[in-house]
Amino acid sequence: MAENQTVLTTRFALRVIPVVTNETEHDAVLAEIVELMNREPAANSADGFRLRLMARISGEYEEERWPIKTLSPPEMISFAMEQQGHTRADLVPILGSSSRVSDVLNARRTLTVAQIRDLTTFLKLPAEVLLRPYALKPAIPAAGKTSAPSAKTRSKSRA
Repeated sequence: MAENQTVLTTRFALRVIPVVTNETEHDAVLAEIVELMNREPAANSADGFRLRLMARISGEYEEERWPIKTLSPPEMISFAMEQQGHTRADLVPILGSSSRVSDVLNARRTLTVAQIRDLTTFLKLPAEVLLRPYALKPAIPAAGKTSAPSAKTRSKSRA
């Protein structure tokens, strides 16, 4: 008998399964979710099953429509600093100098294991967040130094 009840409950909950392709349809699904939540359905009831189904449909639409970008370690450090009210100067004791702090936050330098350990403690971040691989940006040449040959050097080499 319980098995027949489950089949009937499932059939009732599946009566109309919406396909969400735009904001209007998503708003309708969200309205139904709110209505179902207000009823506080039992998990094994038709409304409980329908609530889980609608939440899954809504979640899939939201993930596709508004994907959440995974932050790189430098972005995560910056975000944690902002949320916790820290400044770049607060990272100098951990990273070694203000230029190193700048290089790390601008993705021009990787973190050492010791720096990751200290940052996880200081910023209360999981180590996995800071261990993610990320692309480094090219270093900015120091003022007055260029990698291209000067006009003087070019003219000497032609002679």
